[in-house]
Amino acid sequence: FQGVGDFDDRNLMVVDIATREVTDLGIGNVNNPKYIQTGHVLYGHGDQALMAVPFDPGILETTGDPTTVLPEVLVFGGGATQFAVSQTGTVVYAVPSQTGGSSEAGLLVIVDEMGEETALPASGGFFLHPRISPNGRQIAYTGAAGIFVYDLDTGENLSVYGGGTNRSSPWWSRDGEYVYFSASTGAGTSYDGFRRRADASEPAEQLFRRPEQNFPLASSLDEDRLLVMERTNDRGWDLLVTREVGDSLVFDEYLRADWDETMATISPDGEMVAYVSNESGNTVVYVRRFPGAEGRVRISGDGGTEPQWAPDGSAVYYRNGSSLMRAAVRPEQPFSVETPEEVISGVWSRVPPAFPPPRTNWDVAPDGDSFLFISQPGATLGEGGGQPVITLEIVVNWFEELRSRIGN
Repeated sequence: FQGVGDFDDRNLMVVDIATREVTDLGIGNVNNPKYIQTGHVLYGHGDQALMAVPFDPGILETTGDPTTVLPEVLVFGGGATQFAVSQTGTVVYAVPSQTGGSSEAGLLVIVDEMGEETALPASGGFFLHPRISPNGRQIAYTGAAGIFVYDLDTGENLSVYGGGTNRSSPWWSRDGEYVYFSASTGAGTSYDGFRRRADASEPAEQLFRRPEQNFPLASSLDEDRLLVMERTNDRGWDLLVTREVGDSLVFDEYLRADWDETMATISPDGEMVAYVSNESGNTVVYVRRFPGAEGRVRISGDGGTEPQWAPDGSAVYYRNGSSLMRAAVRPEQPFSVETPEEVISGVWSRVPPAFPPPRTNWDVAPDGDSFLFISQPGATLGEGGGQPVITLEIVVNWFEELRSRIGN
């Protein structure tokens, strides 16, 4: 298995199940290691390659040096290596784009209403869940090594939360003083809610600890309530709302059903919630009242996901395939919505359904005239403007090639 650490620092580890002794095998930059019946451990390398090293399971030691066996294999910035090998020796793997590996290809970009992109010089290469601060001068995001705040004026990339634990989904307090996020505090624990001052001047504050996975998504206007997305093994994704009772947070149901409710966000005036549900069999964007859940109104037509409110509350934006859509709304009673219209279209990164939690992967700038996306240089759209195309290669009888490359 791979050890803890940042993308380039994870070592190959082995554990003796009988004695529970863990040994560091001294091989670094290891991602998604897998032992196969040829007597090798395969793993992804940050240089976008698949490596192999001879391994003796009897003595739990490597018996040779690592060798590159596939020089072009897609390794995502978080370490997920896109390959699989069958017992009969057939290998399938994804090929990096022409611009380089996924860990190098991601860029934060500002996109105007004409679809023109301006790349930001933020370093790191791996970006998820970017959120623009209320003053428009900072960006919080999930990186390969933690939660970061990037300053557009100074270029500083400040770590807000790091370490060898899972962390996800930052968002800003309404005054811009705090960054909220989710993190797992150790092996075997669930995701819980945290916040920290955006300048990292104080330690992170744990807001709650609960069973299962819980992701704070947004706050009420006075920030005394949190909207939380919870995942349980028997129900899937539901939405909860907190309230303060003394020194404790009490969790009440906001939306709990047999289908999933995700990606919720509270309107600028604190009166409405836009969210995604698969109740109809497809992902659809809806709006309801807050903190109650009355008056469901459908926003998207033929599908939609990743909703965001316009800064003045006059519209709900959402994504549908490669399109960014805008649905103007009238918040007065009764709440109503106009027919959605496409704003722009392009190849921008999305969080795959199989890569939880389901969160928005873009944002609306505070001026309402531009948007923050994660670009995918070199990617192209599939037929009909669908998801970006990733090239897959399939090789049969690959075990013979493996042995010839590694020499045993």
